[in-house]
Amino acid sequence: MQYKLSGYGVELRSVVESDIETLRQWRNKDDIRSMMKSTSYITKEQQKAWFDSLEDATHVRHFLVSYKGQAVGSATLTGTSFVSGFTDDLENAKEIETGLYIGHESYRNNILAFAPSLLTCDYCFDELQVEQLVATVNSSNKQALSYNEKLGYKEVSRFFTEVAEQTSSSDIKTRRQEWISFTLQRKDYIEATKQVRNLLSRRKSR
Repeated sequence: MQYKLSGYGVELRSVVESDIETLRQWRNKDDIRSMMKSTSYITKEQQKAWFDSLEDATHVRHFLVSYKGQAVGSATLTGTSFVSGFTDDLENAKEIETGLYIGHESYRNNILAFAPSLLTCDYCFDELQVEQLVATVNSSNKQALSYNEKLGYKEVSRFFTEVAEQTSSSDIKTRRQEWISFTLQRKDYIEATKQVRNLLSRRKSR
């Protein structure tokens, strides 16, 4: 099933096969890849296999983010269970993990970057009726940490993982990476985003 969300001047629609090479190129950019849980370079074959796996997936939705008809980023919603920790059907999930990156460099560090998050948060809280949203951020990603704070996310825990990296000599090395887990309640989201909603409304009306 194809999904489409519109609001705050942007459009989110389900990823289709013609999108996957653009997404792969964005995802493989060093500044994006280095902040992900998996920092491995993604091949065309791996990207196609990932896309094929989405056909029967009910726990996750991947969206292409567009502004004025131009693709600018990617957003993901994954249903989880805060009781079992396993993935859950998105329509029935009590908790949803959000993911977003802006691949088009012209729209990074821009207030417009908040638009897809506002749209997905509204969708999760108002239509899917989830109890809370969750996010996991690389502790060195200061921009994402500030971004989440402005949306109303609250830090709940920190943990470490071993991240494998390929060096220039093709050797594999590992490093210890700290991650921060956040949760977002609807009341905190509404309160924290009053100003940015107002600013985006002004921008749209110009």
